[in-house]
Amino acid sequence: MRKDVFTTYETAQFCQVNPFSIRNWIESNKLPAYRTPGGHRRVKREDLIKFLQNHKMPVPKELVDPGIRIMIIDNDEQFVNTIVNFLENLEVDIVIEKAANGFDAGWLIRIFSPEALIISLDMPGLDGVIITSNIKNEETLNNVRILAVTENYSHELLERIMTAGASYCFSKPVNLNEFRRVIKKHVFEI
Repeated sequence: MRKDVFTTYETAQFCQVNPFSIRNWIESNKLPAYRTPGGHRRVKREDLIKFLQNHKMPVPKELVDPGIRIMIIDNDEQFVNTIVNFLENLEVDIVIEKAANGFDAGWLIRIFSPEALIISLDMPGLDGVIITSNIKNEETLNNVRILAVTENYSHELLERIMTAGASYCFSKPVNLNEFRRVIKKHVFEI
């Protein structure tokens, strides 16, 4: 589920410049782009790569070979670091983004377009069941595989999160052997 078209904001992140620079490059025909019916500019992956190469700018690895995009939404820094370290030690190309609150999660999920989401059901002010349901009902995100984690595991919560569309629900602390088995089955499909 590789993203092949980028907004000016996403393009700016790859180029490490301000979005206004991207708009100027597009308007001066240095960077090929098209406009949506709403007037928003979009840049194709192959055009961006060519532009970066032609201007001797670094081409980010995730632009050429992005790997599987995994997003973690949790404010438990120790848990997040454990999962990130675990994922990075698997022999699979991945790109990881993290959000520690609902605000960051809301905009980041649209920009990052993850293929898998690990979401805490215990974050203050964040209802992971509703978020899971909303993601699964959003046409552009409904293919995201969602793995939930909670310190307050119960059969009732399990039923609610699975009905909302999660693929699996872990109880914290997460057993890493179980996590490996589940992530391989639901995310890497190997």
